[in-house]
Amino acid sequence: MGKPQHDIKHNYPEEAIREIVLNMLVHRDYLDHGGVSIIKIFDDRMEFTNPGGLSGGLTVADLLADRYATKARNPEIAELFRCAGLTERYGSGIKRIMNACKSHGYVDVEFQNLESWFRVVLRKTGDGDFTKPLGKADVGKALQKGSQKGSQKGSQKILEAILANNAITTMELAELIGISQRAIAKHMATLQSSGRVRRVGPDKGGHWEVVDV
Repeated sequence: MGKPQHDIKHNYPEEAIREIVLNMLVHRDYLDHGGVSIIKIFDDRMEFTNPGGLSGGLTVADLLADRYATKARNPEIAELFRCAGLTERYGSGIKRIMNACKSHGYVDVEFQNLESWFRVVLRKTGDGDFTKPLGKADVGKALQKGSQKGSQKGSQKILEAILANNAITTMELAELIGISQRAIAKHMATLQSSGRVRRVGPDKGGHWEVVDV
């Protein structure tokens, strides 16, 4: 088959939306019971407003210059997302948002620190050659796509580790890859059910066998 006549290009970069929403969940001030996370879609822009401004004297200029120490407002949620493969590492979301907008070519990103609120604005800078608009329903799809991508990446690392040492334990896999044993067990169950990995022998004294890389 030949290459399609044109690639699908959304009004806004999906990767940027995914990172913004994840950051809203990780950095929201949940003690502010009067505030809610808000996503607004206009003709020329999308606005993501979250309770909880920048803390510790941090400024937007510091974010843009990558001049800050990583500290999640909700470390338990941040760790949960990392173990699930939704985030690669703490503190890299801002850079990925900016890179996604730059790669898109028709969207600028603006970060606004509003004391007890933080807002991210994705603004169209041109018409572009869009073949599909991106609206509210696509936000969930972008998150799901990111989750699947993270899961596939984690599974591939596990397969490579097993090929290097087929007697490796779940504890050793967790330490090697940097996720929890529970996350490893979930990956292994998926790999086994899909027929890519099988267990040879008992849990103690047996080994793993990679069927399909």
